[in-house]
Amino acid sequence: MANTAVEAAIECQGLTRHYGKVKAVEDLDLRVPYGSAFGFLGRNGAGKTTTIRMVTGLAHPTRGRAWVAGIETTSADSSARRMFGYLPQSPAFYNWMTPVEYLDYSARLFDLSPSQARQRISEVLEVVGLKDSSCSPFPCDMTRSCGLYDCYPSGKLVPAYESLHSEIRRQYGERVRMELVLIDEAHVNKESTMVEIVRRHQEQGAAVVGFTATPLDIGHLYRKLIVAGTPSELRHTKALVAAHLEVGDAARRGARVRILLNSHVFGGYQNENVETVAFLQAAARREGLDLEARLGNPTLLGLHNKLVLVHAGGRGTVHAGSLNGSEVSSKVNREVALQVGSDAAYEYLRALFEHDWATVRFPAYLPLVTSNHEPPSPADHLLVSEVYYAVSKEREWVEIVNPTPAAIDLSVYKLGDAENREAYEGMMRFPAGASIAPHGVRVVAASAAAFRQAYGRAPDFEFYPTDPAVPDMLPHPAWGTGGWQLANAGDQVLLLDGLDRPVDVVAFGSATFPGVVAHPGVSLSGHSLERYPPLFDTGDCSADFRDWPFPNPGQLPAVTAR
Repeated sequence: MANTAVEAAIECQGLTRHYGKVKAVEDLDLRVPYGSAFGFLGRNGAGKTTTIRMVTGLAHPTRGRAWVAGIETTSADSSARRMFGYLPQSPAFYNWMTPVEYLDYSARLFDLSPSQARQRISEVLEVVGLKDSSCSPFPCDMTRSCGLYDCYPSGKLVPAYESLHSEIRRQYGERVRMELVLIDEAHVNKESTMVEIVRRHQEQGAAVVGFTATPLDIGHLYRKLIVAGTPSELRHTKALVAAHLEVGDAARRGARVRILLNSHVFGGYQNENVETVAFLQAAARREGLDLEARLGNPTLLGLHNKLVLVHAGGRGTVHAGSLNGSEVSSKVNREVALQVGSDAAYEYLRALFEHDWATVRFPAYLPLVTSNHEPPSPADHLLVSEVYYAVSKEREWVEIVNPTPAAIDLSVYKLGDAENREAYEGMMRFPAGASIAPHGVRVVAASAAAFRQAYGRAPDFEFYPTDPAVPDMLPHPAWGTGGWQLANAGDQVLLLDGLDRPVDVVAFGSATFPGVVAHPGVSLSGHSLERYPPLFDTGDCSADFRDWPFPNPGQLPAVTAR
């Protein structure tokens, strides 16, 4: 049991530490009860380690006082050191000692007999995975493991701790029971030993205090939080902490969580959603959570409404509105929120969300190749660069691009929507004399008349004869005998060479084609599928094309970075 003569494991009053003109810690008042888990979160240089050193008596404050288990540590009294364990960010070991020698040294400090120490040390080294290296000097990657054992044995280390220290507790009783555990920069995940350390010592009534600059750590370890930093840092950290604790906790309890945050930047404001999404994605990967966050702008005008959909206990609930919780939002903007339990509303809005969700993709980052790496090169063959299809038949068009440095004779190429020779769909060849310049583009429209009406100029070719001034595409019955018309629900666009081999295929919606990953399709009528960047081809249409709200036939998009 904890020392009942005092009420707090840690108490600080006006604790301050200055290094010349630098105010590392200023007037810290703190009370940490027994059995609690406190987290100190702050950037590097915020004063976290300085606070630890003053609380443990390793550094003297400029002013103020601190107590551990009722014993003042800012005075000359060192007796409190039996009451706490401290794991620094970088544990210091005698590098000339082996793990066996160090643990024997630790055991002798607590007056274990040589026979007791040998037996327990053997068990400890096996538990922490150092048995094979027990007679070698400490390599740097082993110091943290032994530090965990020496200061905060728990999780897999608990049996070793119980074994090695059982005699100590029998001899010294409450005098050596840890009232407090201090952890500096403990980086954790769901299965981390640190998580078990916290829980173990809390169950025994001790307080656990952790200091970290990484918000990812706090959700596992600490239920109470102190944040250090500037006002701007505090606001940003608050958002990350709320996302990790509130959203993360739902996923940790087994919920499937999907979050779509606005990617649009309003005015001169900084869009902090970018970092929030990256933060949540990192947490999901780190903990193995069914949690995914994406940035999106499905309306092209930004996401203005806040919508939370929850399905729990067999019932759907909708929380909709833009209630920010501030006085301005309530009194000036007159913002309101509505929360209702309705399966019908939930299903309707879930379908809307899933539609928007499908329009955005979270980028995938491949491992960096640093040896004999060459950047991707433009394709060495013709490509379909833009497809405009979610409109009436006569308004459809397709743009092709020549990524190569040489002109290409188009008269042997064919373009159509027939995915194979048996399909009763269109396949048309380019007329004699047609060509495309190096890095040039050509536009093939269903109707030149409709194209001219929409864009004020003529296309390069047309599928149906509507304008004598525009060359017509010619039937290619060896492959397709039908007419040109793309299905909005899903279709393919094939570009064939002189031997009727597909040199490029675009598939979208429900359509499939061997070796090609289909794009989900455009989100709104009037959008196009645009290849971006325009000269590269991976065979994955969902990656190669974007849902583009501003169709621009005959003009390739400017690319500054991929």
